[in-house]
Amino acid sequence: MFFAAAFAGVPFVPVNYRLGDEVLGELIDDFDHPLIVVEERYRDRVVGRQQVLDLDEFLAAARASEPLPPIDVPDEAPAVLLHTSATTSKPKVVPLRHENLQAYVFATVDFAGAAEDEAALITVPP
Repeated sequence: MFFAAAFAGVPFVPVNYRLGDEVLGELIDDFDHPLIVVEERYRDRVVGRQQVLDLDEFLAAARASEPLPPIDVPDEAPAVLLHTSATTSKPKVVPLRHENLQAYVFATVDFAGAAEDEAALITVPP
């Protein structure tokens, strides 16, 4: 989902499925025409919202479609929109821009530095 959003030139907005239905709905409603991709077991939590796809539907459509030409996305464009934990008020949206994400990856990932049987844990937020 993250790479599909970046390739489409739109920010990826993960939301916490553990939130209550009302708060979850408010977060989703803050965005104009979001494409919501959800696992089937959580679909009832977004019933009535426009553009809801089951994860399996999304993946099947992605596999069946022809590749699109790349979109030129400015480095300063938001790559990810994260919500704060909202300990004192409503969650706020914090952008992680493509240039910040790229700098984080290049500074913290040792490319080709791991053997085939090794793994690295990268957690959010970076």
